Amino acid sequence: EPRNVACPVCGIVRFKSGVGAVMHVESGSCPGCPGANNARRQIFNFVRGHRETQSLLTPMLMDLPGGTIDAADKPYQCKRCA
Repeated sequence: EPRNVACPVCGIVRFKSGVGAVMHVESGSCPGCPGANNARRQIFNFVRGHRETQSLLTPMLMDLPGGTIDAADKPYQCKRCA
């Protein structure tokens, strides 16, 4: 299978699928979003900020004022990966 999917953050083309690219970002190894805690916060902010991705949020987090999260929380979950 070709590795022709790019990371949406850093643009590195080396992934077989979008899932692999997202795992690269979530792990904190993406040079465009270094650090796992930072990456999780950035992904959470992206998901929360786009209507088409808000269904990925854990339901109780939809109502949090200010949308702050703790690094230990799992604020979003891909329904395909669950």
